[in-house]
Amino acid sequence: MKKIYFAFIVTLAVSVSGFAQGELDALRYSQNFTGGSARFSAMGGAFGALGGDFSALFVNPAGLGVFRSSEFSFTPALRYNTVETNFAGSVNDEFNYHFNLNQLGFITSFDMGNSEGWSNINIAFGYNRQNNFNGNIIIEGVNNSSSMLDYFANYSDGYFPEELNSFVEFLAYDTWLIDTVTNMGFDDYETILSNYGDDANSTYGQVQQRTLNSKGTLGEYMFSIGANYGNSLYIGASFGIQKLYYYESNEHIEYDPDDHIYDFKSFTYYQDLHTRGKGYSFKMGAIFKPVEMLRLGVAFHLPTFFKLEDEYYSYIDASFDNVDAEGIKDYSSDSPDLFYQYELTTPFKAVGSVAYQFGKRALLSVDYEFVDYSTARLRRGEDGYNFNSENDGIKDVYRKTGNLRIGGEYRLGAISLRGGYAHYGSAYAESEANKDASYSLISAGIGFSQKKFYMDLCYSHMMHEEQYFMYPSANVVPSVNESNTNKFLATFGFKF
Repeated sequence: MKKIYFAFIVTLAVSVSGFAQGELDALRYSQNFTGGSARFSAMGGAFGALGGDFSALFVNPAGLGVFRSSEFSFTPALRYNTVETNFAGSVNDEFNYHFNLNQLGFITSFDMGNSEGWSNINIAFGYNRQNNFNGNIIIEGVNNSSSMLDYFANYSDGYFPEELNSFVEFLAYDTWLIDTVTNMGFDDYETILSNYGDDANSTYGQVQQRTLNSKGTLGEYMFSIGANYGNSLYIGASFGIQKLYYYESNEHIEYDPDDHIYDFKSFTYYQDLHTRGKGYSFKMGAIFKPVEMLRLGVAFHLPTFFKLEDEYYSYIDASFDNVDAEGIKDYSSDSPDLFYQYELTTPFKAVGSVAYQFGKRALLSVDYEFVDYSTARLRRGEDGYNFNSENDGIKDVYRKTGNLRIGGEYRLGAISLRGGYAHYGSAYAESEANKDASYSLISAGIGFSQKKFYMDLCYSHMMHEEQYFMYPSANVVPSVNESNTNKFLATFGFKF
């Protein structure tokens, strides 16, 4: 089971640096981006020293102490994501729409009746969306230097056919895409592409197409408590249950449209992954107001402890130009279904914040979040597997980084105008191809507030570019993937 699990997850990876799925899982479920209410999102998520908004509690729970009344709010959102890929000079575009509930929260405030000291204690519970995994990607182009079959053959070397992984290499062997080398023993392999051809150039030149479809969410159900001491110190803590669902289908096709590779027509390698699980998190923080205009905030996010289960499935379809001795030229091979349980611990995070209020007219807020992605850890595979190799990879591939969020608000009576910017530093080490693969976000919004009701609107635009490698190989050509995520949010709030 250990060998099957490890070898399968290596090839299932959406490989941005040529590393294993386990390492990619650790990053995917550790990175959180701006989400929540429309006001929070419009100001770039820079609420660590402000409070007064339900989604701010997921950055710094001390913001709960700022509330003076009970409140209920909810935020529907529309997400539109586009991805442009450039592979071997061929450009493709794909898009995805997704409508969801971004935030739902209830806050109740208890006035202690004190003019000094502890003046009020507040309790909150609700939901905040931490990440959205919905997206579609299409990569297509002519590859003159390598094939995924090279990867299958290389990873098969040293194993007899009956020892090959039933989720990966054995499927290629079972469909005659790779085979043992004549007169070289039964543990050396070659591909159908290297077997034939009139010259060296005829070995490759096939069209490669990769289609990736993903969906799912990471959301947190939170219970928080906060208090206000003398309108100058606010403290808070929260306990969260994070619910995770991730689905990915990965279809890799290679075909020979010009019929220049002898006997090879096409093959399709399909992989399917479902991940489900829960995580438990704890946050604490404080906000200090030394003078009326200035607020300073600090918060600590302890690691989230996930218990996850993965479900895997894969198959290969192969088609050849010539029939075999039995008159067959199309083959297929399926893997069994595999279920695997394990644990993931995400990195510790620390947030420092400062906000300045320009009277009652405007405010400016800045958050800086420190996170060390190399400290994420996979643990306790259900069969006793310890993930030492994957955790060593995490330490090598990822690094410490910082996330910067800036937001501002200008009030015109009952109307508020907002804007924000956020920069999420690349999680990858300097030695990795995606060392500069950061995320940038710009946002804007408007709010309308009355005594008992408010409504906020927001538009945000996130940009990201990364190199994507379809399989590990010395000659693999990366695709440059440029993604743009647009979100439209509307928050409706009621005070009582």
